[in-house]
Amino acid sequence: MIKAFYSDPHFGHTKIVELCQRPFKTVAEMDEALIYNYNSVVGELDTVLWLGDCFFGTTKYAASIMKRLHGTKLLVMGSHDYTKSKMLKVGFEMVMDSCIVYMADHACIASHYPEAGAQHVKGEIVEDTRCPVVPKGMALIHGHTHSPVIWSRNSHRVHVGVDAWNYYPARRAYVETHVRNMFGTKEKE
Repeated sequence: MIKAFYSDPHFGHTKIVELCQRPFKTVAEMDEALIYNYNSVVGELDTVLWLGDCFFGTTKYAASIMKRLHGTKLLVMGSHDYTKSKMLKVGFEMVMDSCIVYMADHACIASHYPEAGAQHVKGEIVEDTRCPVVPKGMALIHGHTHSPVIWSRNSHRVHVGVDAWNYYPARRAYVETHVRNMFGTKEKE
C-alpha cells in the first residue's frame, strides 16, 4: 500500500529556490532538508508514489540521493525527468506515465500533470497535452504546479507537490481525507 505521495522536489535544481521562493539559501541546503523531511515521514518498508520532476543534474547525483531515501519508490513520470530506463537505473522500482490509486472508495488518477486549466504558481494556466481528463466520480492526485494550495472544493484534485506540503511527502491519510471531503464520503469505522 502506498504510504505517501511525493512530487516536484527538484533535487539539484539551482534555480528552483528562487523560482518558487523556497525558504533555503542554497540548493545544497534545500536537498538536505528534503532528504531529512522525506525520511522523517517514510520508513524503510514504506512505499511512496512519486509524481515526477525529481532530479536535475547527473544521474550519478540522482542515484546518490535515492540511496539516502527510505522505502520503495514508484514513479509517475514528470515533465523534467530522465528517460524511463534512466529513472529505473537511479533507483525507482517501477516507472509509468500515470496510474490509478483507490482511496476513500474512489478511484484516483495519479499523474504529474493537473487537469488543463489549473493555475501554475507563476500565474500561468496549465494547458498541456499531457494533462489528464478526469471522469466524473474520480479524483486527480497531481504535482507540477508548485502551488502552495493542496486542494479546493471546486475541483476534484489534490496537489501533492512539496511546495504545498511544507517540503514533506504528502501522507496517504491526509490525501485520503481530502478525497473523502471532495465527495462527502464518510470515514469507515
